[in-house]
Amino acid sequence: MRINLFRYLKWLLSNVTNNINQIAKATNTTGVIYKNEIESMNKQIEKLSKRYEIYIPYFLINQKKVMVFSMAITKIYPIK
Repeated sequence: MRINLFRYLKWLLSNVTNNINQIAKATNTTGVIYKNEIESMNKQIEKLSKRYEIYIPYFLINQKKVMVFSMAITKIYPIK
């Protein structure tokens, strides 16, 4: 059972990171990142953190990286 949960969480995290990569690629191509894209990333990560309380420390570490990533992009590119 725990292995299945781990695989499911790994799949969910993979989806989040794929979305982040797509946003990063679009941002690097166009030079623009939209506020709703940042909010979407943060909501997905927050949803995972709340849903699986046992894994919160792991996801919070990743969330901090994403937040730093998001803040770095917003300083470089305009938010529309």
